Amino acid sequence: NDNRTMSEMKKDLHDGVEQGTEFIKNGKKSKKEIDSKLHKLQSQYLLEELKVVSEDGKIYIHGKVNPEQDGDRIVVDFQNNVALSNEERTILDKLPGGKEKLSEIDALTKGNSDKLPASLAEVRTALDALKSGHKNIVLERQMFNSKKQLIGELDVLTDTEMIEVKSGDYSDESISKLSGRDMTQFSRNIGFFSGKMKFFDEKGTRIMPPSKYIYQFRGSKVSSVLVSWLKSKGVSEIRYGKN
Repeated sequence: NDNRTMSEMKKDLHDGVEQGTEFIKNGKKSKKEIDSKLHKLQSQYLLEELKVVSEDGKIYIHGKVNPEQDGDRIVVDFQNNVALSNEERTILDKLPGGKEKLSEIDALTKGNSDKLPASLAEVRTALDALKSGHKNIVLERQMFNSKKQLIGELDVLTDTEMIEVKSGDYSDESISKLSGRDMTQFSRNIGFFSGKMKFFDEKGTRIMPPSKYIYQFRGSKVSSVLVSWLKSKGVSEIRYGKN
C-alpha cells in the first residue's frame, strides 16, 4: 500500500520529473541511458509512469503517480544561427513585428554583429510558437504606461504565453538570480504578468497578461539555482534550446 499523503506524492512526482528533465536536456544521452535513468527514478519516487514524450518538435518528461505532471519542454533546435530560410522569412513577414525584426536581422547580418544570435533566437521562438498551434503571435510587443511612455517590450507574445528569450550564458551554478538589466526587465515583466502593473499598447488599449510566463533560454545548460529562483518568483515554465 502507498501510505504517502497527496502532498508527498506530488513532491515525489515533481522531483522525479525535474531530475529526468535535467538528465536529458543536453541532448547527448543515448536511449539506453535515458531509459535506465528514468526506470531508476520511477522506482525511487514510486511513480506509476515516467517517460520521454516527443511532440511537435519538442521533447519533455511526463510523469504519473496519482496526479500527473509534464516537465519543462526542450525546444529541440535553434539551428545554430543559420540564416533564415525564405519560407521562414515569408511567415515572419506576416506576423505583427515581423517586418521590423527581419530588417533588424538583415542589418545585424550585414554588420556581422554579435547580437545576431539573440535576434535569431527570438524569431525562431516565435516560429516555434506558431508551429505549436499558438495564435495572435506578436514579436517585440511594445508596452506603454498610462502616460503613453514606452516602458519596454515583450520578446514574444501569444494568445496564452509571454515568452522572454535569453541568449546569454547562464550555465554557471553560481548564478543564483538575475541581476542588472536582466533583473530590471524581469521585475517589469513579472509585475505585468501578476497584474500588479498595467501596460497599454500604442493606442492606449490595456494589454492583458496571458496565462503563462515562459523563460526560454537559448542554451541547453542553465544554472539549476537560477531555475529554482525564477520559478519561486512566478515564472510558469522554463524552456531550453539546442544549438
